[in-house]
Amino acid sequence: MAAQFVKPFRKAQSSKNDRNDADAIAIAQGDTALRKALGDSDTRATLPPILLQALDHLSAHWYQVRERLHECDQHIAAHAAQDQRCQRAQQITGVGVLTADALVAHIGDGRDFHNGRQLAAWLGLVPTQHSTGGKAKLGH
Repeated sequence: MAAQFVKPFRKAQSSKNDRNDADAIAIAQGDTALRKALGDSDTRATLPPILLQALDHLSAHWYQVRERLHECDQHIAAHAAQDQRCQRAQQITGVGVLTADALVAHIGDGRDFHNGRQLAAWLGLVPTQHSTGGKAKLGH
C-alpha cells in the first residue's frame, strides 16, 4: 500500500516502518470488533461455506468463554464484598476488586512481612537508588 494512504492511520506519524504501517491498516482489535466482523453480512457473503462453518463454531465457543469470564467476575466480586481484607485493600487508590482479591490470595493477611518495604520488595517494586562515591542512598 502506498505511504500516502497509510499515513493518516499511523499512530506515530514520524516513524514510518513496516510494523507501524501494518498496525495502521490492520482491522480493529477486541471483542466488539470481532462480533461486528462476524455479523457483517457483506463480509460473510464473500467467504466460503466451510470457513463460515468454522467461524460459527469459533463464535459459539467465544460466546461460552465470555459467559464463563462473566461468571468468574461475579464470583470474585462476591468474594471481595465479603472479605474484610479485600475491602481494606480496595480503599487504596487504583486498587479494584480483582487486584484486591489477587493480593489477598497471594499474601493473606500480610503478617509475614515486617513492614511495607518488605512487601514492596516481594512484589518487585524497588526504591530508587542514588549512589556516588561508594555510598548507596535508597529513595522512596
